[in-house]
Amino acid sequence: MWNIILRKDYGDVVIQSFKTRRQAEEELKNRELLTQHLGARSDKIYSIKRGGVVKGNGRTTRNL
Repeated sequence: MWNIILRKDYGDVVIQSFKTRRQAEEELKNRELLTQHLGARSDKIYSIKRGGVVKGNGRTTRNL
């Protein structure tokens, strides 16, 4: 699994998980475009990290 990670002061938060790196990169690109549109630097906010399945209801959960 490949996770989209949101960097926060209190720790990294898994936003969404994908089966392939390619899918994660496509989603990251979409998020970067949105973030740039809002005037922020996306390279400081999001990253991709390989990891296991994230437990939870599919919404934003902390990677424990």
